[in-house]
Amino acid sequence: MRSILFLLVTLTCLSLVVSTGTEHTVRRRIRRQDHSTQADLIHHLTQELETLSRLNAELTHENDALKTENNRLTQQCSVTQHSQSIPSTTPLVQTTTFPVTHVINHLGSLCAPATPTHTASGRPTAVPIAQAPLPPSDRSGFMHDGPNGASWRDCGSSVSWIHVQRFDLQPHPFRLHGPVSMTLHATVNHDLHPQDMVLDVILYKMMLTKWFEIPCTIDLGTCRYTNICDYCACQKSITAGTLLNINNEIQSFAFISEHFRNSLSWIETGDYYLKMILYEKGSAAARGCFELFFYTTERA
Repeated sequence: MRSILFLLVTLTCLSLVVSTGTEHTVRRRIRRQDHSTQADLIHHLTQELETLSRLNAELTHENDALKTENNRLTQQCSVTQHSQSIPSTTPLVQTTTFPVTHVINHLGSLCAPATPTHTASGRPTAVPIAQAPLPPSDRSGFMHDGPNGASWRDCGSSVSWIHVQRFDLQPHPFRLHGPVSMTLHATVNHDLHPQDMVLDVILYKMMLTKWFEIPCTIDLGTCRYTNICDYCACQKSITAGTLLNINNEIQSFAFISEHFRNSLSWIETGDYYLKMILYEKGSAAARGCFELFFYTTERA
């Protein structure tokens, strides 16, 4: 009897020892797994932080490149323009040659050969446009430059001072960093004073069958230019032979750009919509309005 009791006690002790050892083993394994999981998590987070740091450095580099390009284009605004007469029965019709980038970025048609000015703060006065209108879904009123050309229209009204008669962009679709030429013919029936005008530039890009507004960044995109003279040295008024009407008669003018190496490297390929609206300060009436659908393709 005693031997049986002794055997039972011994077995009980052995089971307790085995149970305790197993529990310690399981705990050690759990701790090792926890340490391994934590190490993997720390390694993963470290990789994510390195990736974010690299992306931030790339974005900073791109931002610096955009600033440098913008400064270069701003300085180009002081380029000297030259005009020559073109055959026409209408008096004082002129052709002015200048890089088309001035139209897109710096309103080169209004620039005089002088150093561009800025505000007292050193920053140009481009501000975002609140609730910019969407591109029109109906293009029935647009002019098309050939089957693959850009489509455009003058969206002015009876109170507008500028009316576009003809627009041509070649080649289309144009290749980034490829040669591009632009021709614009319009009529002006009112004196224009750039320092008294406000320009709205609205820019959209088609992505996944939907239009997305390109925000106003570094003075480019969907921006309101409250003082055109911040971007180029303006003349006091638009003189005869460029935009000024003579004796209140409607005169015509034509701007034909020289071929140039396209510097808009920040534009990705795809479909774009551009709208430009010119206002007189203190008035809500559009004094000029122009819309353009165009397409960019791979770099040359």
